[in-house]
Amino acid sequence: MCLWKTGGLVKRESGAFRSQEAASAGLLLQPGESRQVVLPLDARSFAYFDVKGKRWRADAGIYRVLIGESAEQIALSGAVQLDHSVVSK
Repeated sequence: MCLWKTGGLVKRESGAFRSQEAASAGLLLQPGESRQVVLPLDARSFAYFDVKGKRWRADAGIYRVLIGESAEQIALSGAVQLDHSVVSK
């Protein structure tokens, strides 16, 4: 039996480098067992806190989504495009 933790990191393709954990899940697997895991992402998953505006902001652009046990052990990656900026309090 193995406890496996996976997480999703999000970073913006252009602009200032910023990477953050967006989702995570823990699994208990038997040897040889595999399982599909869904890590839901919402607008807040791509956001950063705008100190001047005192609000959360996700800028339009392409974001890389990295899935793995840690930032050093990435197993899967993909891209998500936000067509417009999202702002929330």
